[in-house]
Amino acid sequence: PGEAILSEVEFQKMTVEKLLDRIEPLNGRLDMWVQSLGDKSASTIKARYAAANHLINWLGQKWPDHLTRPRSGKKLPRTLTRRELSMVRMAAGQSEDPVANLVVTILLETGMRVSELCSLQLTDIDLNDRSAMVVAGKGDKDRLILFTQEQKTLYAMFI
Repeated sequence: PGEAILSEVEFQKMTVEKLLDRIEPLNGRLDMWVQSLGDKSASTIKARYAAANHLINWLGQKWPDHLTRPRSGKKLPRTLTRRELSMVRMAAGQSEDPVANLVVTILLETGMRVSELCSLQLTDIDLNDRSAMVVAGKGDKDRLILFTQEQKTLYAMFI
């Protein structure tokens, strides 16, 4: 920041030693450059940090510990709108595969993951209690899933 931008010719003539002198992590230029990124998004800053970090490592220098990458929050998953949800249910209900409606209903109403449903065993299901035990689900955790009466009725047709 504040320095003249090198032309392509000037850059091509620059020696590695000169580049190392300009990029030396503790001479203040890097700190000024980081401060100039304040108006950028976290992902842009992370990408620029990564590029600069790789260059500094390639030149045999160490990235300063006081310059840390910004944290970017996790984005929430997008949920289906009511219209999209009804379209999925309608498509599953009209499917030629009789299991499609059961699978879609269970996934949508219980929040089970596809992998959890695929690994579900008959012994894990209790129709009287309208529940199922998901064994070794996400994070290798066990959890109890509750069924609605509609799901119990649908599931009972396939047993």
